[in-house]
Amino acid sequence: MNTENNKIIAEFMGYENIKNPKEHPIYKIPQFAYDINDYGSITEVNTFSPYFDDMKFNTSFDWLMEVVEKIESLKPIQLMDRNWIGFDVRIYKTFNTQTHYCTIKYLKEGGDMTIANGFSKQSKIEAVYNACVEFIKWYNEQNK
Repeated sequence: MNTENNKIIAEFMGYENIKNPKEHPIYKIPQFAYDINDYGSITEVNTFSPYFDDMKFNTSFDWLMEVVEKIESLKPIQLMDRNWIGFDVRIYKTFNTQTHYCTIKYLKEGGDMTIANGFSKQSKIEAVYNACVEFIKWYNEQNK
């Protein structure tokens, strides 16, 4: 299941899906570099790192926090004819149950709407990962 969910996240993040001869998906991770032309102007160039088939969204906060930051930076979409402000990701742990939670909300003037919830008694990363996957599935459905 993590492999399929990592694939969903990779596509959301803009990773390029490349199939190797055995038809196992491999992703190239976009990176940005800068190029200086003959006139001294600096331009941003989209390059790709080496191939990755071992995506670590479910095991590394370094990988997963980039997903959280992208979610928070998304522009609001029109939903139910209301003025929506943007997305908010909240990560917390309850003291009474020792459960980790991640809630992703769509903020509007005067309130919010919960889009995705993730929770785990084992680990914080699992809660955040599950909420991100749920959010991306919802987001993809809204943008068909």
